[in-house]
Amino acid sequence: LETVERINTVPDLMPVVFPLASLSRVGLQLIPTAVPYGHRGPLTLSLQNMNNFRVALEMGTGICQVIFCKVEGDR
Repeated sequence: LETVERINTVPDLMPVVFPLASLSRVGLQLIPTAVPYGHRGPLTLSLQNMNNFRVALEMGTGICQVIFCKVEGDR
């Protein structure tokens, strides 16, 4: 799954992606993901349907939140 949104982070910020609770309520699982610091572009996420039936997501549905962590020291 690739996001419509694009992010452009500076080299000392690392985005970490967490699923929204609303996903698990409909049986979808998003794998928490650490994105390389300095990432530019859309996010590619792993989304798994834990149901025995299809679940449709509409364009623009929120599925995650991104926390930006400051990276310090040697990389």
